[in-house]
Amino acid sequence: MSGYKLQGEVFPNNSNQSGCSNYDLEVLDLSYNNFSDKLPSWLGKYKKLKYLALNSNSFSCPILHSLGELVNLILLDLSSNRFHGVIPRSIGQLQNIDTLDLSSNFFTGVIPQSLGKLEKTTFMSLARTISHLDRWTAMKSLQTLCLSNNQINGSIPENLDEVIPKLQYLALDNNHINGSIPTSLCKLKALASLDISSNKLSGRIPDCWGNGPMEDIDLSSNN
Repeated sequence: MSGYKLQGEVFPNNSNQSGCSNYDLEVLDLSYNNFSDKLPSWLGKYKKLKYLALNSNSFSCPILHSLGELVNLILLDLSSNRFHGVIPRSIGQLQNIDTLDLSSNFFTGVIPQSLGKLEKTTFMSLARTISHLDRWTAMKSLQTLCLSNNQINGSIPENLDEVIPKLQYLALDNNHINGSIPTSLCKLKALASLDISSNKLSGRIPDCWGNGPMEDIDLSSNN
């Protein structure tokens, strides 16, 4: 039911879901509609769900902690809504998740360290969530990480190549990151795109990307 501009509540909480009484649904795509209000409390009961796409709606509520019980999820896309509150630590229980997109929402607080438990995740976007990053956590399979347009400060870790060794795309633009550009970025052998523009970085620019796979670098609007 993607792209039909449907609106209102997805289902009232007291609705009869007789067609899905066994909660055996594997794919739920309600993206690009005009759904609003809260997520239904029964959503966490669909334990067999593998793909949940609710992006590009007008949901305005905290993320349900019960979404962390959907342990078979491969894709979770809640981007471009009005979700608020904190990102629940329970998201770190989604051990099979490959793609996690929570971008363009209105979260508060820090990005939970429990996301470091997502060992199979290859794509993660938390851009434009107005969140803080307390500490970088190890994500050994991650290839794409987008944290643009947040409130992240501090420096880029010196051991980023050990923390996220398979990174191909890294976007940290429009934050408050300071310090120098670490040589750990040079050690990311698969890194092809790097955007750390519009921060407070200073010092020398490493001369180390000439022979690697790097295709796009944006270091503009720093110190």
